[in-house]
Amino acid sequence: MSINLQDSYQHCRQITRKYGTSFYFASKFLGESKRMAAFAVYAFSRFSDSLVDDSPLLDEKHIYENVLAFKKICEYYLLPQKTPKLNLEILKTLKTKQEIEEISKILPAFLETYQKYQIDKNWILDLILGIEMDLVKKRYQTFKQLDLYCYRVAGTIGLIMTKIVGYKDEKAFWYAEKMGKSLQLTNILRDVGEDYFTRDRVYLPQELLTEYKVDVKSFETKKITPEFELALKELILFNRKMYQENWEGFKYLNFQSRLGLKTACRIYAKILDKIEQNKYDVLTKRAFTKKREKIWEVLILTFNKKGAAKFVKD
Repeated sequence: MSINLQDSYQHCRQITRKYGTSFYFASKFLGESKRMAAFAVYAFSRFSDSLVDDSPLLDEKHIYENVLAFKKICEYYLLPQKTPKLNLEILKTLKTKQEIEEISKILPAFLETYQKYQIDKNWILDLILGIEMDLVKKRYQTFKQLDLYCYRVAGTIGLIMTKIVGYKDEKAFWYAEKMGKSLQLTNILRDVGEDYFTRDRVYLPQELLTEYKVDVKSFETKKITPEFELALKELILFNRKMYQENWEGFKYLNFQSRLGLKTACRIYAKILDKIEQNKYDVLTKRAFTKKREKIWEVLILTFNKKGAAKFVKD
């Protein structure tokens, strides 16, 4: 099985357009080569995630073996100066034909991006460790545990994207990791119901739920209790402060790339507003932003610099 490099990038682009609408919209403000690299990273990340969340395998033992096989595939290809030429025998360690075909379409673009931008191998392996956590950990007791998960599945992406878009100060990486965590917490808040009812996962820290006397079993009623609403309000405020504090990091990126990444973060942060508009119903509704709202955020960033970093309400 083989796919040329251009087709691989186009496949990654299609995946991003279908599943990462906010990311795809924001990528329009990156240069062509950086945009295609971003698509490759998104597609690779989504494939990694799908090994657990969308796997055609039914047995968790086999899913875990599949993730370990993928980890070995990555270790094989991420060796220094490794040729991006696909080795079908290595890919066949994955459990299904569907997954072998999909990663074969993604890898050429991702491997070129990995080599071109000199991405740290450990960031990619940390990402896969985050995917493994979804197999072995269904509940998070503390914010510290959740922070580690957010680093692995999203902070790593922030670090990778910093390499791609370019930076003028090493401080950019510190902020990029934390902004990645900010985006992941928003993702968690948006998907509370889906994660619980579909996968029996609760990412919200148990120490916070206990403080507000929220019993996870109450989610079965699909009703937002006053206690749960208060817990969500605290998390939303905390999340907004994360965006606010990490916004400063954009000044350490190359100027030409700032608008694209700022747009992605602004659009994603708007999901918090949508959760509020939905009266904190994260059990039966999925908050999202419409295209016209995305365009409005771009206008704010372009013409109102002082308001661009405003996340926390007075």
